[in-house]
Amino acid sequence: AEQEAYVEDLQRESAYLTASLQNELEDVHKIENKMMEITTLLRQFGDMVAEQQEDIVVIHEQAERSKKNVQAGQDNLVDAGERKKKSKHYMAIFIASM
Repeated sequence: AEQEAYVEDLQRESAYLTASLQNELEDVHKIENKMMEITTLLRQFGDMVAEQQEDIVVIHEQAERSKKNVQAGQDNLVDAGERKKKSKHYMAIFIASM
């Protein structure tokens, strides 16, 4: 009877330890799955940052071209203003010489 009680205690303890280990194993699997999800998200974020970096480079290049175009436009306006002043002088000279 004493030995049967001891065997029953061992069986209960074994069942408890088995259940505990099973729960811990399930927790480990859940953690592994979460880590894989996080790794996937990090990879996606990295890809998105790389794409945005490419967009930023394109925007920067377009801004530089726009800046040069604006400067060239300003230069053209200055040249046009100077030509207009000169043409008025020629017209005044032409009219005065008539």
